[in-house]
Amino acid sequence: PVSTFVKLADLFPELSTLRTGLSCRSAPLVPLDSIGRLTQFERLRELSLSSLIHRFGGDHLTSEKLNNVLRIIFHVAPNLTKLKVCHGTMYVSGKEQKGGKRVEPHPNPNGALDFLPATLESLHLGEIALGPLDFDATALGSLRHLTL
Repeated sequence: PVSTFVKLADLFPELSTLRTGLSCRSAPLVPLDSIGRLTQFERLRELSLSSLIHRFGGDHLTSEKLNNVLRIIFHVAPNLTKLKVCHGTMYVSGKEQKGGKRVEPHPNPNGALDFLPATLESLHLGEIALGPLDFDATALGSLRHLTL
């Protein structure tokens, strides 16, 4: 869960690059008024999160949960220059489809992108539903590469 990512900042404060996946589905929401007390990855410049869910283990995150996870990541890693976040897509078998189960829509960040680190030069967002106003309040003067 996102708590593991936060603990890595304590364990490996010298990290400059991190590539991993997180399983955030069952993690509780972290009160946003408490994120100021979290240890920051001051030296982390590149972060790649290949998936925020287990493909075969459940549903997509809610938009509220995605907002919470992203806000924590942006706070804990304030000096990123390269960020890749892919939500992941749940798997629905043929049998489940016949039973009426459908792939849920991907979540929206609900304002979390307003808190992207201003140091970003490269941003990749995958399997995240973006709306026309999601980048309105974002100041990314250093951004050179964007993949949506």
